[in-house]
Amino acid sequence: MRVAGERWGPLGYLGASDVKRFLPERGRPEEGVVRWLRPALTRSLFGDAVIVLFLFVQAVDGMCTYVGVSTFGMHLEANPLLHVLIATFGLGTAVTSAKIFAAILGMSLHRLGVHGILAGLTCLYLLAALLPWAGILLMY
Repeated sequence: MRVAGERWGPLGYLGASDVKRFLPERGRPEEGVVRWLRPALTRSLFGDAVIVLFLFVQAVDGMCTYVGVSTFGMHLEANPLLHVLIATFGLGTAVTSAKIFAAILGMSLHRLGVHGILAGLTCLYLLAALLPWAGILLMY
């Protein structure tokens, strides 16, 4: 019968000395998934530049989306999820929440240290979101 406060492991009750076997030693690098999820402790100039550029592109895309949709109508928005959010919550709330969510995800990627993926997403946003809006807004 289990009593509150007892430690149970895969093979039964664990005493205080048995628990130490399952804890990682100090200074020993973790193995497996934990090692890959642990953020890098060193700073990266490339990573810092990429996250700043990513957040800037997100902000400019949000402004272009707001101006474009409010000026020309909702039919110009190509993102179906954002289209539904705009119809449900309104333009300002939908665009702001979508951009804040994208910024949080971008900062999570930066914190995990996957700066190459973040740089690729930044380039994708520049080509697929920002340039079309800039072309539409500059034409009129």
